[in-house]
Amino acid sequence: MIKIVDIKTNENQTSTHIFLKFEDTPVNKELYTYLKEELDKFKLYTDNDYSTKLEIKYDEILETLTMEITIIIPVKIMPKELDKSVEIIMYKINLFRNFYEAHNVIYMNKISL
Repeated sequence: MIKIVDIKTNENQTSTHIFLKFEDTPVNKELYTYLKEELDKFKLYTDNDYSTKLEIKYDEILETLTMEITIIIPVKIMPKELDKSVEIIMYKINLFRNFYEAHNVIYMNKISL
């Protein structure tokens, strides 16, 4: 099951960077191969105003999949209110988690046919 390993934010004069690190274990090689292809499509599910970077690492021995997402939000659209900023971050966490879990279910359904 996927879990959040780390969350960081960093602000500069032009943007806010939200760094999210997720981990899932155990993930076999076949599931990793399937998920890697599907996770590349995650960018299609993010707002066009944001820039999204996704890095995927797989440890075959430990059967651990690590996913690092950096979301870059321009300062002009990042809310100043803390609760609204937290809402955006939580939305992104849940969006990724739901996307990931849905593709896990799709994969399991494919192999059980």
